[in-house]
Amino acid sequence: PMGCHLVIPEKYRISAELSEKLGIAPERAGVIVGECHGIIGTEEKGEGGFGYDNLFFYPDLGKTFAEMDGDEKNSVSHRGIAMRELANLLMGLING
Repeated sequence: PMGCHLVIPEKYRISAELSEKLGIAPERAGVIVGECHGIIGTEEKGEGGFGYDNLFFYPDLGKTFAEMDGDEKNSVSHRGIAMRELANLLMGLING
């Protein structure tokens, strides 16, 4: 929020172009990225998840996302990785 003393560290800041487009100073807005590398299969496997989970094969666990339970998927998914990074960023901002 405007007036807040917290400043986004440089590695998380939005680009100058986006900053200008949105009218937000780059040190006031950030981007968190999570990546998960795997293989898009041609055969659906598993019953859980949504979207392409039954086609996205994660080699390190030897399963598609649809074959994983929630804890397994969250431990390796791009969303889980990004959320942990966001939590670390916020804790760093709060704790100084």
